[in-house]
Amino acid sequence: MIAPSRGGYEGRMALCYQNQTSNSLPALRLHLDPNMNPNLSLEVISVEDETGKPLAWSHQPLRFGNLHSDKGLLDIKLAKALAPFRATTVSMRFSSSDKNIGSRMVMLQDDPYQSLDGWYPKAMTARGSGWSLDDDRPAAGASGLIALFVLWLQQRLNAARKERDELRQRVTALRSLGEERARLVAPATQAYSRLIQKEHLELMRLRGEVGLLRSRVKQQASQAATNAAQNTTSDVAPDAGRRRQTRVPVTVRL
Repeated sequence: MIAPSRGGYEGRMALCYQNQTSNSLPALRLHLDPNMNPNLSLEVISVEDETGKPLAWSHQPLRFGNLHSDKGLLDIKLAKALAPFRATTVSMRFSSSDKNIGSRMVMLQDDPYQSLDGWYPKAMTARGSGWSLDDDRPAAGASGLIALFVLWLQQRLNAARKERDELRQRVTALRSLGEERARLVAPATQAYSRLIQKEHLELMRLRGEVGLLRSRVKQQASQAATNAAQNTTSDVAPDAGRRRQTRVPVTVRL
């Protein structure tokens, strides 16, 4: 991950190293070019073998012409000595804090060391009992690194695509569940709506009947009161007439 705005970058590299000597190699060495410049730095975070187990590593001093750094070399102790003409793969994480990374890292070539070709730990060549800064396989090494980087990017891309497909499947499954739920709930909702409507109509009908019954009871009560009043009047009037007739004096003349 390159971040020119912060003046630095982080990287992960898988190095496939082949021993092209007739001697077994107990360790590998890489040179850290940015550490040769006081304005640059290349820090190693971790080193692992091809099985993912951590490997012991340390910095070693390096002098190249007028340039010198106590962290110019990276010495990696292998879990098992690398036999002649056999290959092994080591993975490492590293970071850099180049203050001028945007303008310095623009060229792809072996030199100068602060170019784009020198931003990662570079393998050294075993020669006899020592190590050489010159890699006898610059094209193969660069091509191998680019191929590994492209492979790593492809793996990340495949992982992202797989995650995207899984998310799409989850979304599709959730959408299907939502549609199935809606399909199952719709009849119940419709039945409930019909039941509510039916009960509402029944309630209105009962209210109408109650109002009608109340009106009839009221009319009947009023009619009964009227009839009672008429009956009372009919019963009192004849008695009063008879009483008036008995009170009229009768005079008899002889």
